[in-house]
Amino acid sequence: MIFLQLASLNECYNKTEMHFSIAKAMIENDYQESTTISSKALYTRSRHICLAVNLIKARVQDRAPYRDVLYQAAENACESGARSTGLYYYSHCLNLLQDDPWDEAMADVYYQETLTLFTRSAECYWYQGIYESALGLLQTTFSKAKDAVDKAPSWIIQSRVFAVRGDSFAAFEALKQCLADLGVQIPETTWEECDAEFQGICSLLQNVNREELILRLAPTEDRALMTMGAVLVELLSAAFWSNSLLFYQITLKMIDIHLHRGTFPQIGLGYVHLASICAGRFSMTELGVEIGDTAKQLMERFRDDAYTVGRGQTLHALFIGHLQTHMRDQVSK
Repeated sequence: MIFLQLASLNECYNKTEMHFSIAKAMIENDYQESTTISSKALYTRSRHICLAVNLIKARVQDRAPYRDVLYQAAENACESGARSTGLYYYSHCLNLLQDDPWDEAMADVYYQETLTLFTRSAECYWYQGIYESALGLLQTTFSKAKDAVDKAPSWIIQSRVFAVRGDSFAAFEALKQCLADLGVQIPETTWEECDAEFQGICSLLQNVNREELILRLAPTEDRALMTMGAVLVELLSAAFWSNSLLFYQITLKMIDIHLHRGTFPQIGLGYVHLASICAGRFSMTELGVEIGDTAKQLMERFRDDAYTVGRGQTLHALFIGHLQTHMRDQVSK
């Protein structure tokens, strides 16, 4: 049937109609058979959808199946490193949203789909260096997202845009505002205040059974706490290179939240940094090694967070592991 339509439409050179008919037939066939399609078939469907996007928008009310195909194609392309191709699919997917894609009272509108699409598209624009387009999408999410947790990924991307532009202050402020919205204040501080807080945390850790500390704090199901962890790690990463005091302060904040509020997947990285501060700033090598071991155990519990685990293990080998064994023993063979 598809090829008959193709032949008849090709004779009158109506290529847009041809792509629309093929895309429509493919989408309907996919939903009738409910089969998983290959990457090649996914990109074929996506191409026809993109080339007929205006007709689909004008003639099809329920466009979610078309957006789903484009979103899958965009994700696959980005994961393989083809971000310009991913952005092409994302932009057409955005075009197939309804006029008000945030109002779930309207037909063919799904809040979570819209939020994810705006965030992922903004991230792709950032990767491609198209900063104004990224910031435009982010501003929309700030005004439309329901709560601080939903806005957090946008704050992170905005911070990265500012950082690439060389505005470290704005980058830090974006993440601080995100944490403030989540209930975590990052006030101005001094080295002396951080040192006093450090001593208090170390005293507490020295009087706590380390195994009990690891086992008793189950991973949190608190959305806000889970989000805090990701934002704190982002702030740590930015401060590591340019603001030593803020890096010190955020490391202590991560440990304090863990001890008093609960466990989040990124906490192992916080303990790696605390261990390096113990050994590097205070020459408390033995305690630093012990805390480093705690960090490794925590990272082992959260192996699903590959980004944090890989980074944490690398930093442990560089800053702590060599205090225990020869550097060559820190590299897996």
